Amino acid sequence: MTHLRNAMSFAAVIVFANGCTVPSAGEQPSEPQPPRAPDAPTQTAPTGQVIAGQRVSIECTPQCANRQCGDDGCGGSCGTCAPETECNPLHQCAAPTMIRCAGPSGLQAGAPWPMAGHDPARTFRSGSVGPATPSLAWSIDLQTDGSDAGPVVALDGTVYVGGAQSGAPALNAIAPDSTVKWSVQTLAGSPTAATIGADGTVYFGVTGAKQTAASLYAVSPAGQVKWTLPATAAASAASDEAMTTSLSMACNGTLYFGNYITNEPSMNGVTAVNTAGQMLWNALVDSAMPPIVSPNGAIYVDAIVALRPDGTTWWSDLTTGRNMPECIGADGSIYNIYGARSPTGQWLWTLPTSLGFNTGGMAIAGDGAVYLGSAPDLIALNHDGTTRWQLTTSWSGDASTHFWKMSDLAVDGKGTIYFAIQDIHGLHSSDPPVSNLYAVDASGTLQWTFALPSDCLPRTIAIGSDRLYLNCNSIIAIDG
Repeated sequence: MTHLRNAMSFAAVIVFANGCTVPSAGEQPSEPQPPRAPDAPTQTAPTGQVIAGQRVSIECTPQCANRQCGDDGCGGSCGTCAPETECNPLHQCAAPTMIRCAGPSGLQAGAPWPMAGHDPARTFRSGSVGPATPSLAWSIDLQTDGSDAGPVVALDGTVYVGGAQSGAPALNAIAPDSTVKWSVQTLAGSPTAATIGADGTVYFGVTGAKQTAASLYAVSPAGQVKWTLPATAAASAASDEAMTTSLSMACNGTLYFGNYITNEPSMNGVTAVNTAGQMLWNALVDSAMPPIVSPNGAIYVDAIVALRPDGTTWWSDLTTGRNMPECIGADGSIYNIYGARSPTGQWLWTLPTSLGFNTGGMAIAGDGAVYLGSAPDLIALNHDGTTRWQLTTSWSGDASTHFWKMSDLAVDGKGTIYFAIQDIHGLHSSDPPVSNLYAVDASGTLQWTFALPSDCLPRTIAIGSDRLYLNCNSIIAIDG
């Protein structure tokens, strides 16, 4: 009976790791006892283990590997972030989130190329796949005159591009079979590249509008004008023209576009408009480039000015060149032909002038590579600015007698880079220009070359479903 009673007494007491005991069900609480020294020294157990009957101190190892900030798991911190940055969910110090949206974009979901540059960060990269074996699908002469008025491609395959109808500038909606579905004449000036909203509404600006003319249009997918917005800057003379850039759209649907006035450079700015056509603000910015929008909601102009979503200046650096193409990487870094900046404006690295940039565009690959067009070359840079590879397209003769015009770049879902180049054999040469469309894979290997009409002056390019659209005086569709 003695052994049975001792076993029952032991089972009646539960010992916690902190040395406390509680009676089990049915047992009466004992009288309080004065504290006594432990029978054995306190032992240390690995985290999550308990030594029955004794006090245990738990050791905690801070978890700060690959973390710049945030909780270390032991009640401490892995570090604090500098001003104007915040600790993101990956425990990295990053630009603060200025806009929080339920969805990834205010653009039309699933559209292959819903705006100039494909997305608000202007990565020029689409999830759709371009042609593997090129062939001409169709060509339409819309008298684009090489303007930057698209094309952009909607979810249903409709292509929106600027041009002329009945001798007047217009935005045109073209079906995949090349049928012109409708046209909206702008009359006062040439349309910019369109931006397709979540509900299919098509937004576009007008370059060359007079002070009292419309500078921004919203058009339904069926071609009905929903609203227009007058030129926003206060031109002081009737001869002054309000020039509007292509639009970017934030994830909350806010539209941003650059506007500038001929003869009034002090009036250059960025305007924010909601999808109902109400102007939210206009910020004066000394640049004529279209704004780009970072994933955190910041608006960048020419990589020299950063604005918050309310139009106030976040930072500015007016010491570098102007009017250069730019794009934003997945981490918020801003790239242009001078190099890369952090989201908060610090230079991360700069590019050597020996690369010799010439009229081409920029794009961001899915793995973070940066592509630069420097006709007649295509250059791939690593995320740290080092050169990954450089491809020279074919040409012959003395380079000093050649003049090249290069289109924007476009990267498809397989990582293939597409671009077009026109080679002019000198101002006094009797040889006609040579225009080609190129496809290069992510390793820098040329996949194919497609001959274009010699008078094709390449400007903008967009990716559809197994198709490319190129704006070069006419609109050309390439299947494959």
